[in-house]
Formats: sequence, C-alpha cells, structure tokens
Amino acid sequence: MRTILIVEDHPGIAKALSMRMKNFGFSVMLVSDAPSALMQARKREPDLALVDISIPGGNGFDVAEALQHTICEKKLPIV
Repeated sequence: MRTILIVEDHPGIAKALSMRMKNFGFSVMLVSDAPSALMQARKREPDLALVDISIPGGNGFDVAEALQHTICEKKLPIV
C-alpha cells in the first residue's frame, strides 16, 4: 500500500485530506508539526508528502528540503 505523509496543523483540513486519501486506498501518516513530520518519515518513508507551509515547529519549506535531501532515500514527490 502506498503511504502519504500529511503535514497539516488545521484539524479540519487534516481530517478532510486524511479521509480523502484513505478513500483512494492510501495509507496515511498524519502529523501537525515539523518535528513530528521528520520523525515519522524516518520511521516509515512515505511515497508522497502533502506539506502545509505554515506549521508549528518550523515551516513546510524546511520540512520539504529535509525530506528530499537528508531523510528519504528515494526521490519523494512533495506537494
């Protein structure tokens, strides 16, 4: 099963994205801050990341860069 990492701090948006991705058959890792996003990606490398720009503990640009260049072994699509 393909896994999507969703990094979103707004509960309503996070829930909607998570439900939508699960309905399409994806496994979802849902986190609400930058440190948790990096920790979860280290535990289980996602196939895709949906990252909010403004998140607690950092920002989406820094998370995306860390995912691309230091955490994930393969090229990770990031939205």
